[in-house]
Amino acid sequence: MQGAVTGAEDVRVTHMLYADDLTLLACAPDAIQTMLNRLVVCARSKHLNINTAKSEVVHFNSKHGAQVPTFMLAGAALKCSDSFKYLGMTYL
Repeated sequence: MQGAVTGAEDVRVTHMLYADDLTLLACAPDAIQTMLNRLVVCARSKHLNINTAKSEVVHFNSKHGAQVPTFMLAGAALKCSDSFKYLGMTYL
């Protein structure tokens, strides 16, 4: 699974994890949906619950007016946001 491009094309990040917070990163919508599907399988295998009410999608670098797909997590549609705060840092 390829993650999101960072400052260098050959360095990609698929996730950021701290304590019980997880951020998934990818350049393609289908890659994010695959990651979400895998997350559900992994969480269920460990008897963990994912709080979909606290889960959201931020779509960066979209062209103005671009259609953002609906992402699903454990049967729930995730809300879209323009930014998110992770460990005190706001990503726009």
